Amino acid sequence: MHGILQINKPRESPTLCRRLGRPPRTLRLAGFFYEGGLVLPQEAIFFIDGFNLYHALDQKASRKKYKWLDLPKLCRQFISSDERIKEVMYFTARPTWNQQKLTRHDMFIEICKSVGCDVILGNFQLKDHYSRVQCGKPCVNITTSNSNSNERCKKKYSNHEEKKTDVNIAVEILKACIEQRCQSIYLISGDNDLVPPLDAVKKLFSHIKITILIPPHTKTKTLGNTCRQNQYACKTISDVDFQRSLLPDPYYIGKRKIVCPDHWK
Repeated sequence: MHGILQINKPRESPTLCRRLGRPPRTLRLAGFFYEGGLVLPQEAIFFIDGFNLYHALDQKASRKKYKWLDLPKLCRQFISSDERIKEVMYFTARPTWNQQKLTRHDMFIEICKSVGCDVILGNFQLKDHYSRVQCGKPCVNITTSNSNSNERCKKKYSNHEEKKTDVNIAVEILKACIEQRCQSIYLISGDNDLVPPLDAVKKLFSHIKITILIPPHTKTKTLGNTCRQNQYACKTISDVDFQRSLLPDPYYIGKRKIVCPDHWK
């Protein structure tokens, strides 16, 4: 026989309650049972790819307000009735080259910690690139046997690329499985580079449930195919999910008041 078991545990002295002429108040503990014993709720860990989520929301002006997120509250939109959230892990990096972005990001990291998230930091690295724009007058002198109007510009430029986040997520997913810290994994990301660790979990820890929560406006062909092939649960996070998960504005940490940045409204 299977089902839900509720245990009423007294939290007041029965002797005192007899004197007061009423039954003792109880604590109700819920779990699942089968023939032979009680089964506790399944423990779930959420792994959140911070910049993948951020840039997905940044693609559309009407979604910028959703950056003011209570991440554990967002996670609670997706767990099933037989699960409880054990950890919420937020992976990000600090944009140290831009003071305004850094101030907003450090503020959000502090908020994440205050609501119970574990924050795992990567870093940014400056990397050189060469423009691949087609033009008839390249910005640099190049020698080619087939010089024509379709020549690439090849002008050198640099930008900052996030490093270590994919590796950090992969390592923490495998650590959680090896250390037997959870029975369910939820990944919030649309990054196709995270397919290999998911495949490893499927192969080595087949009993662990995997759910992929994809931010809107992300290109996830490989990740989507992996979900279908391995029968992972997969869902695109909707505007309704985000709307239900916003922080109050203003938000308080102790007595300190924090207001949502105008740039996120």
